[in-house]
Amino acid sequence: MTGWIARHRVLVMGSVLLVVIVAGLRVASALLERSCTDTPPAERFVTVDGVALHVVERGSGHPVVFLHGDGGSVLDLLLSPVLEPLADRYRVIAVDRPGHGHSQPGHEVGSLREQARLVRGVVRELGAEDPVLVGHSRGATVVAAYLDAYAEEVGAAVSLGGDLLGEPDPGDYGVYRPVTWPVVGPTVVRTFYAPAVRAADHRLLRDGLDHAFAPEGPAPDGFVADTACRWVEVDSLRATYRLMEDTREVMPEVRRGYARLEVPWLLVHGSDDGNVPLADAVAADQQLPRSELRVLQGAGHALQFTRSDEVARAIDDAISLAERAW
Repeated sequence: MTGWIARHRVLVMGSVLLVVIVAGLRVASALLERSCTDTPPAERFVTVDGVALHVVERGSGHPVVFLHGDGGSVLDLLLSPVLEPLADRYRVIAVDRPGHGHSQPGHEVGSLREQARLVRGVVRELGAEDPVLVGHSRGATVVAAYLDAYAEEVGAAVSLGGDLLGEPDPGDYGVYRPVTWPVVGPTVVRTFYAPAVRAADHRLLRDGLDHAFAPEGPAPDGFVADTACRWVEVDSLRATYRLMEDTREVMPEVRRGYARLEVPWLLVHGSDDGNVPLADAVAADQQLPRSELRVLQGAGHALQFTRSDEVARAIDDAISLAERAW
């Protein structure tokens, strides 16, 4: 045995080093995961069909329901400058979509229609009548599915850099695919992906968020740090990947229903959005009979942060449309 070890010294040392590295990464990930368990603290849960969904409420008045994009959470609204002026006038309800933030995954992980149904269940449970639905990025995709099934219950809708065509970039899939691997997927994510994202002051995550905030500046340091924990959770990654797959299957059917929608849409989109091209918003505007496209020149994707005044104005206008119809 000693002779074999001597002959294969490099292999043995390499194997030991690999074990040490993996163990170290796993311990670091576990410690970070433990510190992230309640960051930020959950506020309220609403259970719909056995799924606990995290909800945050601010203010009073006409209900405005905010749905974040992929990899996000209620922090996408709570940490933005648009929250305070909205909560001064309206009842603002932010929901962690299934599998994101503090919310449990749905029964059909990443199902677009199930996400819409579960969010609708939250709205009804909270007694939020005639709501204005606001969707950022892929949150707007969920709003579109919501309207396809329950349009008569909604006052108006606002898309903030929203994906209303449901044509995700195939290049997006590679980052999320490992989480779907049976058994080993979550281990790969927790052992390698999560520590890598959190390393070097969240460099990888910061680069991605900076891209969303471009060209109007980098993502705020506080936002990067506060969202880092939720961004690398297995449930969130799995829900994101499955939703991208399901969106390609379901959105053609949802889009066929656009022509009959009577709910007014306000499409707020940055001219320099690097996540969802402006051309997609133009195409959606042409398909929706009661829509208005507002192009924010020089703006990117994180509109609730970089263009909060224009976003608040659009929501004000959507409220007026909803109340006029009511």
